[in-house]
Amino acid sequence: MAKRIRAVFLALAAIVLALLLIITGSYALFTDQATIKNHLQAGTLEVTLTRLTLTGNKIDERGYIGDYVNETDVDFSGETTENVFDFGENERIAPTSYRVAEMELKNGSDVAFAYWIEIVLTSELTDAEDIALAEQLEVSVTTENTEAKAEDQAISNQTIAVGSAESPVGVVELGQSKTFTVKVSFKDYGAEHGNANDNAKNGDLSFDMIVHAVQVTE
Repeated sequence: MAKRIRAVFLALAAIVLALLLIITGSYALFTDQATIKNHLQAGTLEVTLTRLTLTGNKIDERGYIGDYVNETDVDFSGETTENVFDFGENERIAPTSYRVAEMELKNGSDVAFAYWIEIVLTSELTDAEDIALAEQLEVSVTTENTEAKAEDQAISNQTIAVGSAESPVGVVELGQSKTFTVKVSFKDYGAEHGNANDNAKNGDLSFDMIVHAVQVTE
């Protein structure tokens, strides 16, 4: 009889234990939590700007305007004191003087970008000669056989713009590189304008070239 009672007790204990396991399992299911880890990383806009070649002309030691070529690659991606057009500090120019810089833009970003160019006059235009020289400065950009000339030659605002955010010069997509040329020249008014060129004699002018890049969407 004692053995029988013990067997029944063990059986009941087993049932209770099983119930406890079931309840515990159910409790674990109801209180379990799933964690979904989200990782957001902002894209970058990284532009590499390199001058590939520089051509044009220069007044030589005899006073003649002759050809000028510089084929040294120069990186202009960050802040630099390099002169993109290689104008020397004491270099003189004359009507028909010009330089053409062939530039390469590389897109190392996560987004496509559009670009345009501004020439920003950094010297104060206080003298009539300086103003005349600035007004005779012509700027044009050629990309993929399309030439765009300065849309805005706002000397009063110290800027000469080719393109804008609303009307960019070109677009560089992900992983691409594009080349373009920037030409700066000293306009020759010609004989029909009399002595108009003389207004810029002894004029002094300093300027920076800025390539703007901004994310673009289709």
